[in-house]
Amino acid sequence: MTYPVKLTRRRFLQGSVAGSLTLAGVAHHAYGRAATPPRIFAPGEDAMLWSAAFSPDGRTIVSGSSNGNVIFWDVSTGKRLRTAEFRSSLTANSVAFSPDGTTALSGGQAGTLDLCDPATGRHLRTFKDSTVPHLGDHQVSHRGHIHSVAFSPDGRTVLSAADDIKLWDVATGSLIHTFGGRSGDVFSVAFSPDGRSALSGSAEDTFELWDLATGKEIRTVGASSFRVLSVAFSPDGRSTLSGGYNSRHALWDVATGGLIRNFRGHPSPVNSVAFSPDGRTALTSGGGGSGISRPDTVLRLWEVATGKLLRSFDGRPRSTSSINSVAFSPDGRTALSATGGQFWLWDL
Repeated sequence: MTYPVKLTRRRFLQGSVAGSLTLAGVAHHAYGRAATPPRIFAPGEDAMLWSAAFSPDGRTIVSGSSNGNVIFWDVSTGKRLRTAEFRSSLTANSVAFSPDGTTALSGGQAGTLDLCDPATGRHLRTFKDSTVPHLGDHQVSHRGHIHSVAFSPDGRTVLSAADDIKLWDVATGSLIHTFGGRSGDVFSVAFSPDGRSALSGSAEDTFELWDLATGKEIRTVGASSFRVLSVAFSPDGRSTLSGGYNSRHALWDVATGGLIRNFRGHPSPVNSVAFSPDGRTALTSGGGGSGISRPDTVLRLWEVATGKLLRSFDGRPRSTSSINSVAFSPDGRTALSATGGQFWLWDL
């Protein structure tokens, strides 16, 4: 999970998602590979971890996996707290905590967007679009697989991305807007810090900025990356970071859509990107895919102002899977990565 940032002269962050979950901590002056091994949480299930996020207080992690399970974990002990009672998606591709930590969101392969109570695991709601055909006996949220979900900064609305993007009212479960929906899937969505706009990354090698009040597109930026897999707003809302399939990740100016700088270091697709809470550093994770003989299992920490690589966190030989999801802890001192059937916590 990336924490939303205020949208002024904006910048954005993009990346992609792959395999296990790790928590790490960051020193701004450090350079080179991390010597401290990660804490490894192993769910013990025959499933791939696709997404993971910290609760706002940093005490809990929610994870989503290829078997559809949404699981809550205690950060201090690594123990499983509970599994959400619903399993309405074939896979849980994306998960997120609400800003107050009282609810959690999950979206997946069956096209369902679900809300649950982290304290009990109780299913609270499936967001339903009456214009979408039923899946068997179930009314669903999207026609296609949901790739990304996000809460607004005030927690009143949520975004979900599949072959289009939908904005929902949390209190009622009703659909507010449908927008996007070009020729390919949308792989990542993020709210601006002020909640007035949203960023999306798509299969069309572009990312888009949207006005949430009207559902209209403000700007399209050609990211020069085959498939934009992950996007994120900086905490001050002035820039964004993007990452994609051609191993490129870049920093962009929100107000103009202009390129600020490229970051180079990943030999393979960039699955996931995240800004630190203070916006000074960014995390990116390596991925795999067609034609990639060996997945990139390295988590990288960057200085945003200069593009300098501060530190690499190498998962080999602990994992042969690419990293599907990364997140900073709320205090910015640790990092979480999901890879294969595990998630890892790193001391940054």
